[in-house]
Amino acid sequence: MLSVSQTKQLQAKLQAQGQAISKVDGIIGEETREAVRQVQQKLGLPVDGYPDPELLARL
Repeated sequence: MLSVSQTKQLQAKLQAQGQAISKVDGIIGEETREAVRQVQQKLGLPVDGYPDPELLARL
């Protein structure tokens, strides 16, 4: 699990990559989960929509 601060970092990084994240709020909603799935697939990680510290580090 990511902390609220880490989730905000994740959302900001996803947003900077052009993912459809409308709000950087530290809450993992459907937009964030979908963006995470897309990035997980791109990076060859298991596609489950649940971000973890490894995903954050790889972004």
